[in-house]
Amino acid sequence: MTQSLCNVCAVDKNDVLDIADKLSSNPKIINLEPTTLNDMYTTIEMVGSATNCIDRAQKIISDMKHRVSAIAESANNAAKISASLRIVYLEWIDPLFNSGYWISELIEIAGAKDCLGDIHSPARCIQWNDVMNADPDVLIIGCCGYDMQRTMQDIPLLKRNPGWNTLKCVKNRRVYIVDGNSYFSRPSPRLIESLEILNLMLHSDKQFSNPLYTIIN
Repeated sequence: MTQSLCNVCAVDKNDVLDIADKLSSNPKIINLEPTTLNDMYTTIEMVGSATNCIDRAQKIISDMKHRVSAIAESANNAAKISASLRIVYLEWIDPLFNSGYWISELIEIAGAKDCLGDIHSPARCIQWNDVMNADPDVLIIGCCGYDMQRTMQDIPLLKRNPGWNTLKCVKNRRVYIVDGNSYFSRPSPRLIESLEILNLMLHSDKQFSNPLYTIIN
């Protein structure tokens, strides 16, 4: 099994094909390239079919869809009480990258609006003025391939930008670091856990850091 979604942080599909051509066993190559939640469900079915575990795969998909529906209903109820939060999600700090592919979809399901994200499209480089002009209620940093501890090392670079302290999210202590490597960057069943983390950050009555995210002071 391989992927062609990103050739930076994972083995590229072409490299796998080149190696497979040199093997005498002539293996079947399955390429997994989801860019949406529905795509992710499809890839689980593909893996289930290839491993003769289709029933198990369909049960996993059913369970995940149930969890997504529960969060969507909860977020909808929260939105009735207060206006939808405006979010900026950064996948990289230097240079700045917005959110891509499934991230905006997760934010929307969690009852918020991704101000700078490109739903179902690759993340792209943005400018600091884009963040300032958006002035989000919540800023989330989930660097692709980094855990929270590694991302924390680059936060000083973000704080050096002009106007940092004037942002609404900074004033209200709604700047979060999440583990992009383990959750948000991976188009796998962990996207559902990522959605649950989002829901907890956005709609919890008490804002506090926990093992799943960190609040930046």
